[in-house]
Amino acid sequence: MDISQNIKKFRKERGMTQKELADYLEVVPTTISAWELGRNKPLMDKVTIMANLFGVSTSDIVGDTFTEENINHIFSQLDDTRQVKVLNFAKKELVEQNKKIISYPEENEIHTFAAHRIDETQKATDEDRKRIHSILDDLDRKFDEKNKKR
Repeated sequence: MDISQNIKKFRKERGMTQKELADYLEVVPTTISAWELGRNKPLMDKVTIMANLFGVSTSDIVGDTFTEENINHIFSQLDDTRQVKVLNFAKKELVEQNKKIISYPEENEIHTFAAHRIDETQKATDEDRKRIHSILDDLDRKFDEKNKKR
């Protein structure tokens, strides 16, 4: 199901009218109607609020489900070279997930470490800076150890 059908389904399961949902989200009822008819789509902040209200994930709302059928359909359309890349990437991700480690870039990859603030009023404290530097120092140390093994 797509986002419009999911919003309507979860709203009805919750026993809410479009007006009640609109009031909860602080939008006008015609906005909910437009979402459910597929004329417009909600912004992520509203999707997140609805997911919390309905007790579901944001993926459940937007219809972002990864089924074996969807994955196989997409994978089967790739040429052999790209299928190998996808398979190798998936294997690497699974190993990292199981080891719960931070991956390091391959020689031909570039990775960026960044810290972002929510808004311009948010300031990084000395403790925040120390933590970021500690993480970077740890990554440097691990990278150096990995490259010594080659």
